[in-house]
Amino acid sequence: MKFDPQRFESLNGIDAAYYAVDIIKQGVHEEDILPYFQAEAGTMDWPRLELVLGMVGSIGTSRAMQIVSNYLDNPNFQIRFVAIKSLKKATFVDEIIMKRVVAALSQQYDNNMNKSLAQELSVILDRPANEEASRIARDFKEQHNTP
Repeated sequence: MKFDPQRFESLNGIDAAYYAVDIIKQGVHEEDILPYFQAEAGTMDWPRLELVLGMVGSIGTSRAMQIVSNYLDNPNFQIRFVAIKSLKKATFVDEIIMKRVVAALSQQYDNNMNKSLAQELSVILDRPANEEASRIARDFKEQHNTP
């Protein structure tokens, strides 16, 4: 099943969630969802953005992960949750993503849920895709005395 923006827009609540899960299970392709996401993300409500971000994150390409990493500092906990869970699946991350990860990890967290989410994100520091990403992670670890 190919992602159909009109069908997705016509669904609400649990039906939209089921549709997103079906798309993820069958494998979504960049060319099917990224144009929609880039055009509509700024106007989506939180639940719809959460679903679409999960679909984009399931693609797993560098381009998709860079888009997902833009949401690491989103004010909505669920959006950050989806972004972090998506990035956690990445085997390697480039310097663009690593900079965003370090920026997110550098924030002060005011509650245990946010601290826990940040701890999950910290595993990405050990997955640099290139020398620049490795340098960014190494510098962060040295500044924060983390192994």
